Amino acid sequence: MLILVNNSGIPLQNPLAWEVRKFYPREYEIGKQALRLIAKDLEVKLADDEAASVALHFVNAQKDAGLHEKDRQMTQIVVGISDIVRLHFGCDLEEDSFSYNRFITHLRYLAQRIVSGVSGGKNDAFLYEQVRVNYPESFICTQKIVNYIKTGYTFELSLDEQVYLTIHIQRLKDSLDK
Repeated sequence: MLILVNNSGIPLQNPLAWEVRKFYPREYEIGKQALRLIAKDLEVKLADDEAASVALHFVNAQKDAGLHEKDRQMTQIVVGISDIVRLHFGCDLEEDSFSYNRFITHLRYLAQRIVSGVSGGKNDAFLYEQVRVNYPESFICTQKIVNYIKTGYTFELSLDEQVYLTIHIQRLKDSLDK
């Protein structure tokens, strides 16, 4: 399937490529070796992001069934939130930027809390009101995410979690505006 898509000329990006490189370096290196073998034996050059896709297969194979389901849910949450941000601002995010990497790291920890059912932070109404007023567009995006999480995962984000999420989204927005 991968080679068929590659030959079609449709570029595919793995939104978790950076995360896989950072958190699973050994598996990512095996994925790169697999791409070299494919290039040599099949004479097909696949995108570097595909090494991350191959690596995820190894990561998933190493996990037991319970952890695998949590990882799947966490990945689904991270990708879902990233998609909401992309659609809200109507542009692709710069996946190699510092702001994007911090955002994804924040989302990963947020996803862990959601899957574990552990709410983070307090409910600082003053700070919440400050980000609502000062970052209105990012705040609206955060509210879409709050609704997505509440509807899809029956989890309520605390006001503090919404503040942190809004700040990360604002940083992403600022990096896009430059």
